[in-house]
Amino acid sequence: MLFRKFLSLLRREYNGYAKRYFLVAGAGLLLSALLSLLVDFLIPFEGFWNALRSLMLIPTTLSIFALGYGSALFLHERQVATNPEWVPFRKRFSPLWRRNISLIAGALIIIFVYALGQRPGYTLFSSAFVAIVIGLFAFMRTTREEALREELSLPDSRDTRFTQHEQALRQARQRAQEQRKGGKKKTSKSFPDEE
Repeated sequence: MLFRKFLSLLRREYNGYAKRYFLVAGAGLLLSALLSLLVDFLIPFEGFWNALRSLMLIPTTLSIFALGYGSALFLHERQVATNPEWVPFRKRFSPLWRRNISLIAGALIIIFVYALGQRPGYTLFSSAFVAIVIGLFAFMRTTREEALREELSLPDSRDTRFTQHEQALRQARQRAQEQRKGGKKKTSKSFPDEE
């Protein structure tokens, strides 16, 4: 609920005055990124200092996410203006598939964060990864219709279409295998072994 309100606030700010939205988010990112780099260079990676480092992560993450979300809104508007029939990526996938995609992406992000190690720039890169995770939550959140459908345990038509397509592909593959086997038998009969 709070997350939806946060996204609505960002959307209102963007729709109100997009240029100001990007200026504020960009200035916030620049300032917080410089501070996080200073923290990484000047403060050791241990104990209490890591708590201070995690506090620095909050404004940087929010600035990165705000810029990313604003960019997504801008690209959406541009796509709709050029092609009214364009379908947003979020609507192309059912909630189940959005969760699956987000789970895989989240696992990859965790691996990348561990691979980074504790070095200057760690806080900034970690903020970017956390912003991506927040973006994944925004991507996989359900619409009101989807939430109601899940509450009533009704199947999603996108999942049904995918299952039907998968079954059709499996049947086509089986038919092709059977035809290949049948072709091999005919070939072996038409060329009997010489005595």
